[in-house]
Amino acid sequence: MTSKFFKKYFIYILLTLISPHILMASEYDYNWELSASETNINVGLLKQSEVKKYSIILKNDSFCGDIQINKIKSSCSCLHTKLSKNKLHSRETSVLSFDVAAGFLSKNLYEEILIEYSNLLKNNIHILKVSIEGKVKNFAYIVPRRIEATGNFDVLQDQIPKIRIYSDDYKPICNKIQISCPENIFQFTISSDNNVYEVKCKINNNVTYGVHKGTVSINFLSSDNSIVYTDSMPYYIERKSPITALPASIYLNPIYLGETTPIQLEFKSTSTKFDLNSMSIIYCNKDIISITDVSSTNNRRKYILKISPTSDGIINEKIIFSFSSEAAGTISIPIIALVESSKEKL
Repeated sequence: MTSKFFKKYFIYILLTLISPHILMASEYDYNWELSASETNINVGLLKQSEVKKYSIILKNDSFCGDIQINKIKSSCSCLHTKLSKNKLHSRETSVLSFDVAAGFLSKNLYEEILIEYSNLLKNNIHILKVSIEGKVKNFAYIVPRRIEATGNFDVLQDQIPKIRIYSDDYKPICNKIQISCPENIFQFTISSDNNVYEVKCKINNNVTYGVHKGTVSINFLSSDNSIVYTDSMPYYIERKSPITALPASIYLNPIYLGETTPIQLEFKSTSTKFDLNSMSIIYCNKDIISITDVSSTNNRRKYILKISPTSDGIINEKIIFSFSSEAAGTISIPIIALVESSKEKL
């Protein structure tokens, strides 16, 4: 009797001790959770192109049951993540490392890392969110942000400003800078004073007439000449000839067969470097066009053209003038005319 009593009492005590743990295990089986050592991270102030490294601890807070980390998603390509392990037993931890790359835009950072995880027994899917904020400031200020000039060679040189490059706190930006232009439009001279770089731009003499547009690259170099940051600035250059023709093109509608039509053609030079006395004609269809030099000075020259059509229809010709200076190049004057017979005139 006593033996049976003690046996029942022992079983009762044993169940009393074990039951709470069974209930606790059952409870945590349903209420497991993944936690992070930090869920709101402020990375502070970053310079453009700067990369900061961070890490947080992920922990399986349940007393039983494993957690599987399925996916880690970043809201921005500027966040690069790495997980030490993706399966966590009860109370086990994993390290989530990530880099925050500031990129090349000055902006406020508001990004997220979403960690998708599940209980291996129940296969329930949950999301743990880690918020990241900060601010990206300019690596350097470049003033002006664009090179733009239009005119003849002398005017272009006057229009192009000096470029100033500096940091917002006027502290040293880098060891040195390199500037390049793929079209070889400019010659750059770089000087530095009190942590401010000054760049003088000069147009190359061999730049052809017309429009040139593209991008100037600016590389910021470290002491070992490796590139720590790259910026760029667009340019638009339109080089015009200092010599203009009036008219620049000749359109006649109509002229008549058997008649001669006179046209006055005048050249002007806006630069003392180009002497119009040295200009010459390198192409002209003398069968229908004759040219008489009327007057000439250093910066002005006049011609009389006489157009004498030999048949009706369309005249599509041109006269090409050249100049002694290679920089002045050539000027082509198109001549287009509709020729009608004298009978049609009557």
